[in-house]
Amino acid sequence: MQRLIETAVKQRRIVLFLAAAAALFGLFSYQMLPKQENPMIKINAAMVTTHYPGATPEEVESLITREIEDVLSEMDDLKQLFSDSAAGLSVVFAIYQDDADIDKANQQVREKLENMKGRLPEGSSHPAIATNLGESAGFMISLSGGSYSNEQLTAFGETMEAALRGINGLYKTTLLGTVEKQVAVEIKQAELNQVGLSLRELNELLWGQQLEMPAGSLPYDAGPLTVTTETAYRTVADVAGQVVAVSPETGSLLKLKDLARVEMAYEEDAASILQGEAPALLLAGYFREDQNMIPVGKEVRQQLAAVAEQLPPDLVITEVTFQPRDVERSMTHFIGSLLMGMGLVVVMILMGMGLRNALVVSAGIPLAVLGTFSLMRVTAITFQSVSLAGLMIALGMIVDNNIVISDAIQNRFDEGVDRETAAIEAVGEIAIPVFTSTLTTMAAFLPLMFISGDVGQFMHSLPRVVMFALMASFLTAILVTPAFMTLTMTPRKQRFSDEVLAKGSRFFVRLLQKSARQKGWVLLAVGGFFLLTMAGVVPRLPLAFFPKADKEVLYVETYVERAGDIEKTEVIARQINALLEAEPEVVQVTTGVGTPLLKFYTTMMPVAPQPELTRAIVTFDLGRSQRFTTKDQLAMHLQDQLDAQVAGARTTVRLLELSDPASPVTIRLRGESLNQLKHVAMEVEQALKNLPGTMNVASNASDSAYQYQVTVAGDQAALAGLMHADVQQEVSLALFGSRRAVLRQEGKAYGIQVKSDIATVADLEQMGIKSSLTGEKVPLVQVAEVKLVPQIERISRFNQERSVVVTSDIRPGYSAVAVSNALEEQIKNGWDTQGVTVSFEGEREDIDDNFSHMGILGFFTLCLIYAILLMEFKSFRDPLMILFTVPLSMTGALLGLWLFRQPLSLTALLGIISLMGIVVNNAILLVDHIKGGRRQGKTGEKACYDAVQMRFRPIVLSTVTTIMGLMPLALSTSELFKPMAIALICGLLLATLLTLVMIPLLYQWMEEGFTGMMKASVHETFEE
Repeated sequence: MQRLIETAVKQRRIVLFLAAAAALFGLFSYQMLPKQENPMIKINAAMVTTHYPGATPEEVESLITREIEDVLSEMDDLKQLFSDSAAGLSVVFAIYQDDADIDKANQQVREKLENMKGRLPEGSSHPAIATNLGESAGFMISLSGGSYSNEQLTAFGETMEAALRGINGLYKTTLLGTVEKQVAVEIKQAELNQVGLSLRELNELLWGQQLEMPAGSLPYDAGPLTVTTETAYRTVADVAGQVVAVSPETGSLLKLKDLARVEMAYEEDAASILQGEAPALLLAGYFREDQNMIPVGKEVRQQLAAVAEQLPPDLVITEVTFQPRDVERSMTHFIGSLLMGMGLVVVMILMGMGLRNALVVSAGIPLAVLGTFSLMRVTAITFQSVSLAGLMIALGMIVDNNIVISDAIQNRFDEGVDRETAAIEAVGEIAIPVFTSTLTTMAAFLPLMFISGDVGQFMHSLPRVVMFALMASFLTAILVTPAFMTLTMTPRKQRFSDEVLAKGSRFFVRLLQKSARQKGWVLLAVGGFFLLTMAGVVPRLPLAFFPKADKEVLYVETYVERAGDIEKTEVIARQINALLEAEPEVVQVTTGVGTPLLKFYTTMMPVAPQPELTRAIVTFDLGRSQRFTTKDQLAMHLQDQLDAQVAGARTTVRLLELSDPASPVTIRLRGESLNQLKHVAMEVEQALKNLPGTMNVASNASDSAYQYQVTVAGDQAALAGLMHADVQQEVSLALFGSRRAVLRQEGKAYGIQVKSDIATVADLEQMGIKSSLTGEKVPLVQVAEVKLVPQIERISRFNQERSVVVTSDIRPGYSAVAVSNALEEQIKNGWDTQGVTVSFEGEREDIDDNFSHMGILGFFTLCLIYAILLMEFKSFRDPLMILFTVPLSMTGALLGLWLFRQPLSLTALLGIISLMGIVVNNAILLVDHIKGGRRQGKTGEKACYDAVQMRFRPIVLSTVTTIMGLMPLALSTSELFKPMAIALICGLLLATLLTLVMIPLLYQWMEEGFTGMMKASVHETFEE
């Protein structure tokens, strides 16, 4: 390393040229870095959806869900299985292990489901697999107003969609809320009963008439020509005119229109979109991950604006979500904070150093930052909130090495050595300690790279960015800073800041001298203070996992009690939208009826479309009124309003989460008896409602509903020549319908929906059932009974067991951990849970899992730092002495969180772990100088005093610059990074102040021995 330093100093012009080239590449890299709002999170899961029309939840569970679960349970990387079985629908979620190869696991799911052909019942759809569950729409634009029909809105949407297809940064666009047209064939059951035809025969006839098959070819002079046959249906009139029977007596033709009403109509029970209370259509687009979405978003807006000029003026075009706008705002805010931090750091350097040296040290900031951009681009790290927070954390530390190096060179130059020699000797002497301190700081962040799960994916860029910045800072300090110093350095002049720093160093030297007389008592007092903080402060700190996302958007999920009734769902949705729009803070409301809309935020979990579901995206602005100061207060108010005014539905207001948006209190019940599960679930719900701080208490235990059941009498059916399949198929076609046939018209395909006009139980009972054996028809009432029976609406399963989940949200100011503890205590005290397994899966468990993981990472960090120090000092004792600064920093961090009323969150814990590598740097500088003094023959006390005096300036300046770099984060409103910044600032501040005294004392104690020191302290105490 000495030769490298010498070369860098002597060839300084080349070094400066290379530094300028690296800076230009960094600028280029910054322009090319993809800009995002938050890190992309890949969800380790797949969703399998299977339709089985007409089947009950029990039939779906038995015939579909269990079969799929059995196949998927054989996967190598499977972690958990969740499923829901409802009437006609099975949804299975396969969750993979955190370290699974997602692409390989998805392929395995596809292969296993492909091999299931023949195992699922006839009439069920082939399982549909959704694997990219982390995909979220980059923007959603709604089209509404003007009393336009869905067909007209669809045409407008297709025009806008076509205009976006040439944009390079988009990989997909889609329209949501379009309702397809179909040919509705409504069979008049009374007329059908009079003829010898069945619904099944009519459906097969229509399907056979529209088949297109290759007919072959015929020879021709110029060569063989293909022969084609035209399909029977080109218009709706062709379908209506289809001959279905010929009278053998008269030869008269019976046409479809004689038995049915045939017309073009919209699909029934289709999901729809509401913008406010107006029907709407959604146009959504998806951005490429490797693109900077800000310029792409500008191009999208330009294209949409150009198209909008050609559309009717009364068409309302609304930006429901637009990620490039949010990203630009976020980038502007963070870049402003970064520049503010840089400004504060530069000001502190100017105050503590001469102008020339301050400019040299400050030049290292942009060089290190630009170098970090280059490394981010090479390693495919995007520019988003977490990576920017990493830059801000590193900001104050990247000048530390420059300060130490420049101060050492200046001291050597002031001793009368020429510039080149001063630079070579000073850097050569201090390069190893600086390198060691850089390694220890990096070591503190290295374990954070191994956090697993969604948290690890979300936070993975932070430790990498910090380490990149430290690497760039070290190279700048030992290569570029000496080159600059040899060109700009002048003898140091006395300044006001020098007097302040001199007074500060003398104060700490005197404090050290006084403390040295009572070494034992001082060390015991500091140790007692640490234990007192752990015992008294930690239990008072509120625990938190991840805060809410910093966005003025929330969503409202509603489940209507009348399952399957989409018309009732729409009525409820319009009522909710009206209530929301009446609130002054609400800017706009966009709602999916029968659909959860598209996923528009990374952590939102996918939900299968259901007729009883609505999800509303609500954009708000707290500045519109003075009623609320936080988004949590607004969410609480909206929840209370909806609970009080919306009947017949369960409505939940949710803020966007930065992590898995599960309810903070979640209790899972498992067992085979649905009645016992429901009984225990009701007890848990009631207990939660009685606990203070709970809200939105609910469970997914299915309510008992009623359904009509057709029970076939076997003897009567056999006498009539009917098979069970004859009854089942005819009833299914009559009520559910079929869309096997297709009408092709003007390049479009329209399904032909065949269905009966049966509207009452009496109509159903009089429906004629044709025997597939005899060809005779018998009224259903003669062979079957139609009666009301209770029916479970939904059956949930977890890891192949029936399951019920009870959840509760927590009001602001209350703790999910305390609620979970109180409920668990009640359950243990005599509840009858026989046959039911109770487990907790909420925020308390997330904290336990992740905080214990953080504890392991913290221990690993200490071991790694110790190993680095051991290699540097080649001593077992010196690293232990340096690591004494770790409890000092923890004390300051915990006190800071308590004083500033911040929770002990996951990011705060990450900050405490990161402190381990930061605070040891000051101790390394002190110990290195003390040992150097001892090698020169100084006494232990003299070496300690000199070390404090000589290292005071770089220690204080590096500490202050680090704090200034973190200050914008600490003063921000970021609920995610504010606790981390406060923990770092307070821990670093207290540790620095105590390090200047405690490390020299420890050194003396280790030289004297603990027993001798205590005797001396007691003797001096009595003498005084």
